[in-house]
Amino acid sequence: MEVTRASYVIAIFAMCESTEQSICIKFCFKIGKTATETYQLLQQAFGEDAVGRTQVFDWFRQFKERTTSARDNRQHRDTRK
Repeated sequence: MEVTRASYVIAIFAMCESTEQSICIKFCFKIGKTATETYQLLQQAFGEDAVGRTQVFDWFRQFKERTTSARDNRQHRDTRK
């Protein structure tokens, strides 16, 4: 299968859109928005190009797990001193 320049550009654009939206999602997470509120904001900003609801909730879960994991690691290091 030959990859055309047009399909390559479309793939890059889609990846950038997703990356841009993941940054928006992380920002909303950090300022205390819920996943539902974030999804609604993405719908307003990106319309039909917004990532799906499931993706928003998955990213929120991942951000929360990383935050919890980092906090647990810091607490573990502090108790060893």
